[in-house]
Amino acid sequence: MAAIARGESPGAADKAPPATAPAADHADMPLAIERAPKLDWSLVKSESPRVLPPRTTPRAFALEECPTFYPSLEEFKDPMKYLQTIGPKAKDYGICKIVPPVGWRMPFYTDTETFRFSTRLQRLNSIEASSRAKLNFLEQLYRFHSSQGNHSVEVPNVNARRLDLWLLRKEVQRHGGYDAVGHQKQKWSDICHAMSLTSNGTISAQLKSAYAKIILPFEAYSEQHRDTFMQHASTKHQESSPQTDHASLPGEDTHMADTNAPGAKMARPRKRMMAGMAPASHAEGTKEEDRMTCKSCGSTERGTEMLLCDGCDSGGLPYILPRPASPTVPKGQWFCSKCLFGTGGDFGFDEGEEHCLQSFMLRDRTFRKMWFDAHPPKHVPTAFDEVTKTVIDDVHYAEADVENEFWRLVEEPLETVEVEYGADVHSTTHGSAMPTVETHPRDPYARDPWNVNNIPILADSLLRYIKSDISGMTVPWTYVGMIFSTFCWHNEDHYTHSINYMHWGETKTWYGIPGADAEPDLLYQLTTLMNPGRLRKAGVRVYACNQRAGEYVVTFPQAYHAGFNHGLNFNEAVNFALPDWLPLGLDCVKRYQINRKLPVFSHDELLITVTQHSQYQDCRLGLGQLAGDGIQESLEYDTPENQYQCSFCNAFCYLAQVTCPSHTEQVSCLQHAKQLCGCDPTTRVLRKRFSDEQLDDIVAKVTERAAIPADWQAKLRALYRNQRGPTFVLFLPSAKPRQDVEMDDAPTRGLDDVYSLLSEVDELGFECP
Repeated sequence: MAAIARGESPGAADKAPPATAPAADHADMPLAIERAPKLDWSLVKSESPRVLPPRTTPRAFALEECPTFYPSLEEFKDPMKYLQTIGPKAKDYGICKIVPPVGWRMPFYTDTETFRFSTRLQRLNSIEASSRAKLNFLEQLYRFHSSQGNHSVEVPNVNARRLDLWLLRKEVQRHGGYDAVGHQKQKWSDICHAMSLTSNGTISAQLKSAYAKIILPFEAYSEQHRDTFMQHASTKHQESSPQTDHASLPGEDTHMADTNAPGAKMARPRKRMMAGMAPASHAEGTKEEDRMTCKSCGSTERGTEMLLCDGCDSGGLPYILPRPASPTVPKGQWFCSKCLFGTGGDFGFDEGEEHCLQSFMLRDRTFRKMWFDAHPPKHVPTAFDEVTKTVIDDVHYAEADVENEFWRLVEEPLETVEVEYGADVHSTTHGSAMPTVETHPRDPYARDPWNVNNIPILADSLLRYIKSDISGMTVPWTYVGMIFSTFCWHNEDHYTHSINYMHWGETKTWYGIPGADAEPDLLYQLTTLMNPGRLRKAGVRVYACNQRAGEYVVTFPQAYHAGFNHGLNFNEAVNFALPDWLPLGLDCVKRYQINRKLPVFSHDELLITVTQHSQYQDCRLGLGQLAGDGIQESLEYDTPENQYQCSFCNAFCYLAQVTCPSHTEQVSCLQHAKQLCGCDPTTRVLRKRFSDEQLDDIVAKVTERAAIPADWQAKLRALYRNQRGPTFVLFLPSAKPRQDVEMDDAPTRGLDDVYSLLSEVDELGFECP
């Protein structure tokens, strides 16, 4: 079954926003700009209830809610101070929700007639980890047998349903592999039970036969060519981020790939070309096939006999290529090892269409009505559901219904639903929906510290010391969601904080994993979706929240988060970094270097800039903690003004770099100087940005400044210890007052001394205890 939430959407009559809408569209626009119908504000949720009834039934996967905070107007004046206040509690959940105080509401200034955005097309059952791993395996299996000349592999029916080859392979591997299972009837019986099949001799024999005929030859070929695939994967890894291109090794199971779905048909490849024939573009005139090179022997003499891969068009002579190539040109399709094992890199995302807000709203609304009309909710609504329910004509459904249906679709391999998501829309090109001092200088919200355009550059945000704008990090991105559109598990670049504000629209569900649980072996490569219940079974803490119109969601350093949308909504998000982020940011850069992931900015440059310009003691305290780790390591580093990156690990070589006169286009960091080139090491040059003496001076100043709060507290404690108590007079009923208590001649200190210390604190720039 396939459902597609796209196609031509009908227009709608223009309607003005309701009185509750915070801002109106612009009236005068240049005639050259094509105008679309205005957004029908009567169909959009612009407010949400502040107080909700308690949940009487657990949410999906029995997840606990993350904290929700309700700051007062006074607490809301300083975002960085407030976030530092709630941080110790909230970071243990990875995410938290903040509901602004009554009377505060950020206006929405996007012109809905001129705003246009492009979408990503998402196939839900192709982005979940288990479903995607299963489909990748089936496609590899199909390609292998197709290259062998077996174009119609017969998959047997067992217990009146198609045998699930993926699950069969998984269970056999779990029992030690085919060699370990062998002729042991009991193990085959156990495999039948694990696959929910009737356990008898006939069924066990069917499973064994299917494995031997279909899966075992593929596994043998996988083992034989594992090194070739690993070399290809390593090269591909260097060219792209490990978080954007990852595939499981053939013949190898992965702990996050699991499914209980019934067997699926083998996936078919995206491209088909007859073997032994050149591509159509080379069929006439060029005789490109005569110049084809055999990838195995390097021969170019027999191009017309070359066997071309249907995946990448690379060629090879049939009698030289390794199996599964046959000695003669096979009929149908043939795939080289690289394409045979390199499937599954698209993560279920394709380019979508261009929309205006009105057309996208109508598409989303039509799809929601159609879907829940065909899939009506089955549970009895609670008081909580009644408050948060959505009504579209005669269709009623609750937030819990959307959550349950989303995860059902994500994990269902035979039911494909395609939706669109307007993600990562750049505010630099499309404009921010919030007022700015450039666009709306008279609007007080343009200077509001909770404006996402201002948050990265607030006094306590370290990202203000990055010298250039970074779109999506220090410059907000906009997100326009529709029902079931999703964002996969990820953490923020450089482990920074993020803050997301919903202007209006349907609910957005968030899932968060605390940074302390973000273990690399489970989550670092996880760029698809995974069932939160499965993560909890693996010992990972997962929390959830529902974000509604006018609410913020904050994610904390290193915390993984994912989620999906319940319908049309409009969000803006940006990053920031509090002083306590510094050690985590350094850890992230080291992780990037190990995994050759491209960093977004130079952490070394940020540290140097903070030491030179920051007047805030919290920043200096964070730098003091790093003085022996980050800056000290820089004593051997580099100097040119340009931003160079290591050609081996992609790290920024801001402080130091190693160069070779014979390879001027490449530089390396100090750790990978040996990998720079094969030239004589004595010819290499170490270039520094700062001398050792300059760096020693920076470290000394940072350490000295970081010690100031402790020195000041010591002074205060000494003052209290040395201060003599005040004189007092004791009054008793019907008695004369006693004379003042006699004190010795020791010097005393009073309030003037305390006030003197407090004024000193104001000049130092940190809060006293």
